[in-house]
Amino acid sequence: MESTDEIQDQPTSPTRRERYGLPDFSVGDPDGHDPLETYSWQVLRDVIYGERVAQ
Repeated sequence: MESTDEIQDQPTSPTRRERYGLPDFSVGDPDGHDPLETYSWQVLRDVIYGERVAQ
């Protein structure tokens, strides 16, 4: 059986975020205006499914 000191000396395993993290490919200003906020969810749905053209 391992002692507490032996367990503490072992390297810690990576966190879930570190293991499965994705690189940040963000573009634009994070504090900038979100153009999608001007659309209702109904309009966004129609644009996504090709029933309407975004203006």
